[in-house]
Amino acid sequence: LFIELNIIMAPEQSILTAAEVISIYGGKYPYKKKHVYAWAKLLMPHLSKVNVAEWVQLLQQIRSVLLCSWFLFLLVPKRHCYLGGICYTVGAIAYAYLGCIGLQYNLAHSTQGAMLFILSAIPAIPFLETSTRANHWLRKFLYVGVLGPIYLFSGICKIRYKGILSNLTGEWMRDIFENMDTAKKARVHLRFVQNYIATHSTVPSCAMSWGNIVTELIL
Repeated sequence: LFIELNIIMAPEQSILTAAEVISIYGGKYPYKKKHVYAWAKLLMPHLSKVNVAEWVQLLQQIRSVLLCSWFLFLLVPKRHCYLGGICYTVGAIAYAYLGCIGLQYNLAHSTQGAMLFILSAIPAIPFLETSTRANHWLRKFLYVGVLGPIYLFSGICKIRYKGILSNLTGEWMRDIFENMDTAKKARVHLRFVQNYIATHSTVPSCAMSWGNIVTELIL
């Protein structure tokens, strides 16, 4: 939540901005993409230019519910663990709802793991203060069920689609920085870093690519 509120996700997707994304698109559904289920049509039926303002308002209200419920979860004393669990559950469902919608408009890869973990943590949250087993299960699920598969298959996919040599030299990363569209460039906080990597030698991109290899495949 701290990361989302401080917009550290940019230029990736920020789940809390789903309402603004719908407003920018003017009530249009995202373009149909291969192998991507059309969640937007299921979660926002009959969306159009006529009722886009109503949907934006609804999404803003859901965002308020999300923030309020999670702030209450943080404030509830630990002796009221079930009340805290209810607050967390409401926020988690709202988070996943906004995330599934926003993901359709910006197919970022950094939010699926968070949504999966937040939803899966619902049955364990009420018992974290009283059950060691719940703590161990949640920690193991985070490592084995979320972080491990996401990072491992992210590294495998980079090698599959970009090639081994491109990963070793960092060429695939330079291509991304050089061909970044205007919309994503506008959301980059440290533009001089992006410009430096795109225009200078392969050393920065090679170092970053090897960082990816170490993090995703070796560790």
